[in-house]
Amino acid sequence: MVDSLMVPGQQSWDYDLIADIFNSRDAALILQVPLSVRQNEDWYWLADPKWQFTVRSCYNMLNFEANVPSSKVWKRLWGLEVPGKVKHFFWRALMNVLPTADNLRPRKVEVSPICPICNAVNESVLHCLVECLFAHSCWLLSSIGTFGSCSSLIDWFEQIFTRCCKEDCNLAVILCWRLWFNRNDKVWNDHCSQAQSLGYLDLREESALEGWLETLEVVLLQQSVRVSLILFTLARLKRWLSVKRLVG
Repeated sequence: MVDSLMVPGQQSWDYDLIADIFNSRDAALILQVPLSVRQNEDWYWLADPKWQFTVRSCYNMLNFEANVPSSKVWKRLWGLEVPGKVKHFFWRALMNVLPTADNLRPRKVEVSPICPICNAVNESVLHCLVECLFAHSCWLLSSIGTFGSCSSLIDWFEQIFTRCCKEDCNLAVILCWRLWFNRNDKVWNDHCSQAQSLGYLDLREESALEGWLETLEVVLLQQSVRVSLILFTLARLKRWLSVKRLVG
């Protein structure tokens, strides 16, 4: 604590103690720090209604300043019936950490700010997945459609859940994933798919999604069988131990 470096009962530094503990450079810097002449220092944590610092209040304040999505958004995302790699991709999109031009340029990466697909507007995550002319065409060709302007990808994602059924919510995230894959294909291989091949994804992606869900059901069934077998074995073991105690 800072007060351990001060003269007890006084508002002044303990020069001898500081000189013994720190080197000359650090000691000089500490002694340059002015001390308050007030006898009582009352501290208040403004982020808490009771003016008291708590880890929860600090966490909430940091989330608010960083504009982190609420837990409701995460529950909706993790509850989607899509492969894990798609969920992870969309989590990165919602956190705005995809390597789009607007995220790379502030980090001194020399890339063009213009969207590589439409070559008309600066690239951002929202533009790449929703607002780009190519993405807009894909959404119109899909069973999901468009919802007008959105302030952020989080806002768009919440509108998806408000207006779409569960199956379309799954397909929306998959289409975002395919749009990002197409964007990367254009950047690295100079190849761009047709909007029809991405927009008409319902039959192909839905059949693939059904196959993935069937595989998941088999895995879960196998796990439940294993759990049931373990519980049955434990029950028999307990019964054997109880009989052994009675006999023995």
